[in-house]
Amino acid sequence: MDPINPFHFVAPVPEEDVVGRDAETRELVALATGGHDTRVQAPRRYGKTSLLRKVLHEADRQGLRTVYVDLYGVISRADIAERVQRAYGRIGGRFSRIVRSALKEVQVSITTPLGGLGVTAAGADQSLMRLLDLPEVLFSRDGVLTVVVFDEFQDLLAAEDQTDKLIRSVIQHHAREAAYIFAGSQPGMMRGLFEDRKRAFYGQAQPFDLGPLPLGPAHDAIHERFERHGRDAGTAVDPLLGFTRGHPQRTMQLAHHLFALTPNDGVADEQTWLDALMRTYRQADPELRQIWRSLEPVEQRVVAVVSEGRALFAADTLQRYALAKSTAQSARDRLVREGELLAAGQDGPYITDPLFGAWVAAGRREPELDG
Repeated sequence: MDPINPFHFVAPVPEEDVVGRDAETRELVALATGGHDTRVQAPRRYGKTSLLRKVLHEADRQGLRTVYVDLYGVISRADIAERVQRAYGRIGGRFSRIVRSALKEVQVSITTPLGGLGVTAAGADQSLMRLLDLPEVLFSRDGVLTVVVFDEFQDLLAAEDQTDKLIRSVIQHHAREAAYIFAGSQPGMMRGLFEDRKRAFYGQAQPFDLGPLPLGPAHDAIHERFERHGRDAGTAVDPLLGFTRGHPQRTMQLAHHLFALTPNDGVADEQTWLDALMRTYRQADPELRQIWRSLEPVEQRVVAVVSEGRALFAADTLQRYALAKSTAQSARDRLVREGELLAAGQDGPYITDPLFGAWVAAGRREPELDG
């Protein structure tokens, strides 16, 4: 029987499988332990949620209480209240009794209609405020700091107006009782929440930008997992990492297919790498097409220019792609804010997703690869 493939890329991974994020974990845990609030922002599929879970695991090992609140797709304050209530309800171990007691005392009544399409609550604002104040209630009883992660924090902008103001009005008083990590996968929206003087969270958390995977640890991790399962990654790892440029999800996806194509007791070579790349293109084709269709026409043109390595504002480029300089600049800035492009200093931006970038450069189809 073939061994279980050790490379997971569809969902967040367990803390023990997080690769190359030890420095980030130590820094975020140290900030939380000191009671400092941070905002972690990264493009989609950059391993943000996996890192956050590792941070909470380490904080728990150090004796802190930890809470993970997923705000993805929230639509109302009552919806947020239900997410917060569920998050505290999942706390187990040595803190379970005191948390259950506190939840009973806040007496929050939240009901979810059939179908789960929305949440209604009597006095939603009051319910949410009482739940948000749980770190203070718990601290008054056991003196333990609570580390609270609000993941996909930018999604509360889609909830009721002034929701960030309501949340801020409660948690600003938790100087000793809690440390907050606000995380999001829409860098522009996250910056808007924390860098716009008109927003309630202006300047209220230390920025923490999550970068690509460091190539050294990624290289070692791929080789180690192959060896652990009786296979040799051979010469395939260097071109794999050269292609992905440290993009976490694409690195694991390509390593997954490379592992699957390497026989037991076999050695991967450059042809195995090319076969893994083609298999990945075919698997991702519907996804890549959907990303392309989600872009505005001017954004598509800017992405095409960037994928080909052209100077975006050169006169011949603007003429070739029927772009006005101001329009191209606005589209580029918007794509950077949304995390589709990453700024790269004097070399200009590059496409965050290397698979998407190569697909666009090949004319919106899988490239023809020579072995």
